[in-house]
Amino acid sequence: MFRVLDYLSQWNQANQARANQSRGSTIINEEEVQRVTQVVESIPAEFISRRAIECKSYSRALFYWEQHMRDARKRTKTSADDTSLMERLQEIYTQIDEPDGIEGISAHLHVLDIDQIVLGHRKAGRWTAAQGWYEIKLAETPDDIDIQLNLLTCLKESGQHGAYLTYSKCKANNPSDVLLNYIEGMHTTTKTVSKLLPYATEASWATGRWSALEKYILMASEQTGEDFNVSIGTALLALHKKDTNGFASIVQSLRQRISRSLSASTTSSLGSFHDPMLKFHVLTELEMIAGTGTANNSKTVDMNNSRQQVLESLDRRLETLGAYLNDKQYLLGIRRAAMQLSA
Repeated sequence: MFRVLDYLSQWNQANQARANQSRGSTIINEEEVQRVTQVVESIPAEFISRRAIECKSYSRALFYWEQHMRDARKRTKTSADDTSLMERLQEIYTQIDEPDGIEGISAHLHVLDIDQIVLGHRKAGRWTAAQGWYEIKLAETPDDIDIQLNLLTCLKESGQHGAYLTYSKCKANNPSDVLLNYIEGMHTTTKTVSKLLPYATEASWATGRWSALEKYILMASEQTGEDFNVSIGTALLALHKKDTNGFASIVQSLRQRISRSLSASTTSSLGSFHDPMLKFHVLTELEMIAGTGTANNSKTVDMNNSRQQVLESLDRRLETLGAYLNDKQYLLGIRRAAMQLSA
C-alpha cells in the first residue's frame, strides 16, 4: 500500500511541476491529475499513520500524523483535541532517535504527567532519573509488570545487570530493593515469563552466572524461546557445555529466523534495518570468537595469528557501530561472555 501511495504522490508532484513549467499549455491532462489527487486524499492520513506504526515505518507515520494534525486543527481548535494529538505525536517520536522532538512537544503540553516526564528522561539518556520515577510508581503498584519492565530497562541501560539479578534475591528491608523477588514470580503466568526472561537471560550472561542462565533457559516456553536474547543465552549455554555443534546449529537457526522476518518495510532504510543488522552483527562475532565461522575453520592457520586476526577484526567491527553506545554495551557484554567461555 505504501509503495502505491508513494508512486501516486510522486507522479502527482511530477505532473504539477511539469504544469508549472508549461505555463498553462495543454500538455498535462488535468482530469487525470485531479482523479489521482482524489484517490490519494480519500485515504485518511490518520489511517495511513496508524498502519505505518504497525509496520514499524515510524518516519512515514510521523509524516502522515503531522498531516492529520494540520487537517484536524482546521476543523476544530479545542485544547483537549490538540493535547491528544500532541500526545500521539510524542508516542511516535519515542520510536525514533529524536529526543529534541520529545522535549519540544512536552513544552507545548499544558500539563505533564509522570509518564511524559519519565519519557523525557529516557529519551535524553537520564536513566538514573527515570529509574527514580519508576521506583516511586512501583511502590504504588508493585504488581504492575509494565512498570517492572521499564525499571529493568533503566537498570540495563545504565549497566546495572548485576543489580537487577540481585533484586530477585534481596529482602524487603534492603534499601536497594525494587522488584521484590520478581524472578521467583515469573512462573505465575506465561505472559510474565515471556516478558521477564529476556532481561533475566541477558543479566545472567553479562554477569557470568551460568547456573542462573541454565535455570532461565529451562523456564522458556517454545514461544519465549524465539526471543533473540533467550536464543543467545541458549547458544552461550551450549558453548559453556563445550557443545560446539549445538552452538553452531543454534546460531545458524537464529540467522535463518531473522532472515525470514525481513520485509520491504524493515529493509527500506538503515534506520528500520538497524535491529536486524545488529543481530546479524552479534551472530557473526559469536562465530568468530567461538571459532565456528567459515573464516576460523582452517586448521592450517597458526593459532596465535588466528586469534590476533580475530581481535583486530573485532576492534574494526566495533568502530562501525559509531555513536550507538547502547549497542556497543550490549555487544561488548556478549563478547565478554563468549570469550570467557572460549578461553
